Amino acid sequence: MAITVAEWGTYGGWQGKREVASATDALQVCAEVESQADAGRVLVGFTAPSGYFFSVGLGHERSCLMYWESVDPPYFQSRGIDQGEPLDFAYDGHYTEVPATSLISRDAALQALTEFVETGRRPESVEWEET
Repeated sequence: MAITVAEWGTYGGWQGKREVASATDALQVCAEVESQADAGRVLVGFTAPSGYFFSVGLGHERSCLMYWESVDPPYFQSRGIDQGEPLDFAYDGHYTEVPATSLISRDAALQALTEFVETGRRPESVEWEET
C-alpha cells in the first residue's frame, strides 16, 4: 500500500504531519484535527507518493478542495454553488480565503478525500474548476 502524507497547521499554531496508508487513516486524521479545540477551520493537505497534492477544508459544514499535480499550473478547486459569503481556512497557519463558488458539502469533500487516497488521482466524485 502506498503511503500518503497528511500535513496541517492551524491558526492557533498546532501543526502536524502524519503518514496515512488508507482512506480510513486519512479520515481519522481529519477527525483528530477537527476535534482539537483551537483548530477552527483548517485545510489539511495530502501528498500522494506521485507528488500529487490534495487538500480538504475542515471545521465547518461547508468544505473546499484543492488539487494539483505539480508546482506548475494547472491547479484545481472544487466547484460548488454560490452559497453566500466566502470562508477562510488556515493553511499551514496562514489565512486562506475560499470563494463561496468553491464550497461544497463536508460529506462530498470527505468522499473525495477517500477517492484521492485510494487512487492517488484527482477525484471524479466532485466537479472541478481550473484556476
